[in-house]
Amino acid sequence: MEFQEITFGLVNYQSSLLLRDQLLRRPLGKVLSESDTGEDALQRHFGIFIQINCRPAWL
Repeated sequence: MEFQEITFGLVNYQSSLLLRDQLLRRPLGKVLSESDTGEDALQRHFGIFIQINCRPAWL
């Protein structure tokens, strides 16, 4: 498990938007909108990353 800063606009940031929408907004019947993320470039974002080593089923 690793704590990392998420850089605005990069792949991890885009993934965090997906998580914010699916896990935090949709259960409440809401959708993440531009008004929710409009100031994200001005803020710092952090996440916990867990590396999962998956082995193909045929091995």
